[in-house]
Amino acid sequence: MTKVFVNLPTSDLDRSKAFYEALGFSINPLFTDENAACVVLGENIYFMVLTREYLATFTDKQIIDPATLDAEGRIRDLSGVIAEITPAQLVGEALEALKAIDPASLPERGRRRYRSSERCAQGASLRACGG
Repeated sequence: MTKVFVNLPTSDLDRSKAFYEALGFSINPLFTDENAACVVLGENIYFMVLTREYLATFTDKQIIDPATLDAEGRIRDLSGVIAEITPAQLVGEALEALKAIDPASLPERGRRRYRSSERCAQGASLRACGG
């Protein structure tokens, strides 16, 4: 049986664990410590939320800041608007403010264009992508 693990960076591991538990996911304590938490999505699907510093030890690539895509699939930098997506930014007025952002008004981050289904989770008018 194949197991799938996806790595995601965070600047606040405890807050991230609380966020995913509030969404109804469980944390597997066998793969959780002060550097990372294993979020169980399904029987064989997990994602690891790792501190940015710890994730950086796995790769020589830059750990990117929050970003979105414009209509042409160009990565746009959200870090001037939001430092990290948290539960508070995904409800009420904060969510409406995020939806109102015109991605074309944000600085471009990189030249690679992504198809809407490639490495991205779509939601409302924004797409959050990992790099």
